[in-house]
Amino acid sequence: MQKIDSIRLFEGITYIDQELIEAAQGPAHKKRGNVVWLGRAGALAASFMFAAAVLLFVNAAFPAFAESLPIIGQVFRQLNSLGSNAPSYEGMVQSIGESGENSQYIATVTEAYCDGEYIFFAMRLQPKDSKLLKMETLYTEESADQNGAPGWSVIINGESAGLGYSLPVFTRNGAYFESVPIQVRLPEGTDQSAPVRVEAAIGNLCGRAGETVAGQVISIEPVSLGFDLEANTGHNRQTSVQNVEIDGLKLLSWSLSPSKLGVDISYPYFDMAGVSARARTSSGQDLGGDLREYGDFGDGRYTTGDTAIQKCSFTGPPDGAEKVIVTIYREQTGGTVVFGEFTIDLETGDAAVTEGYLDDELQHIPIAEYAAGIVK
Repeated sequence: MQKIDSIRLFEGITYIDQELIEAAQGPAHKKRGNVVWLGRAGALAASFMFAAAVLLFVNAAFPAFAESLPIIGQVFRQLNSLGSNAPSYEGMVQSIGESGENSQYIATVTEAYCDGEYIFFAMRLQPKDSKLLKMETLYTEESADQNGAPGWSVIINGESAGLGYSLPVFTRNGAYFESVPIQVRLPEGTDQSAPVRVEAAIGNLCGRAGETVAGQVISIEPVSLGFDLEANTGHNRQTSVQNVEIDGLKLLSWSLSPSKLGVDISYPYFDMAGVSARARTSSGQDLGGDLREYGDFGDGRYTTGDTAIQKCSFTGPPDGAEKVIVTIYREQTGGTVVFGEFTIDLETGDAAVTEGYLDDELQHIPIAEYAAGIVK
């Protein structure tokens, strides 16, 4: 373990704003804590909680020091959507530590990963202006604000990420703010053999003192930062499937990355909403419903009598998952009807039609029969 020089903890500390001290030392019940998911139990969990408590006090007095201590993947474990299981893949999440600043705050990218399709990165915002600590959350707008300050932007290898990204939202954690991981979809044709260059800019920064309080502009000074990231595609797979069908509902292919499970299905087209889908691992871990990354069929690409192809996206399973089960269904008056279920063996690549939904006493209707009834 690296020895910490206690004298160096005080280097660079010349003045600490009294408001900052008072805010950092405020009553514990006023502080919004983070939900921590622990992957281990017993003594390790107890040790972690003790260490976290110690670090909380260290951070209140010396936020710069606390910021330098990486907990790789910790922020990503708070996701409940794409990317939440990425930390289970060894070496996936990388410590970054690149910063940008203005007169009011320092923004730092703490950790990130790239699986060849998406980039996820987490940010920490450390106030210089103690007035920021009166806010519970900080956020930035996508476009220019009322003062004309630019909004949030992300550039990948010199190319704008367009609309393929999420906006950072920072939640106060003691004397600093942490963002949920920011998702960026890589532009088509990105060279994954070379480091991916990410450049991000916060143009305007807004804050809310509470959930029911209207937001207000905190800063219009832009902050820019950049970092390089290696794409890790070693865990990615894509497999075509043959002859896996139930009553007109076909599984065509599936793909896997640490961030996403993708499934392509086809069936008789009956309306622009398509079908609903949900996935889980064979051990029972819920991977969520179809994220509908590709929207619905409202663009007129299909008409009655066509075969629709729907691309479904779910949270990627954790490393070591053996099988995933995808259920295709539709909610309607009177309950849920199931069109079919596919079980995919992630080790062999094989897929098969299964009927696990019968254990939940769900009704099955052939999708061709359902479609015929809808389009009459």
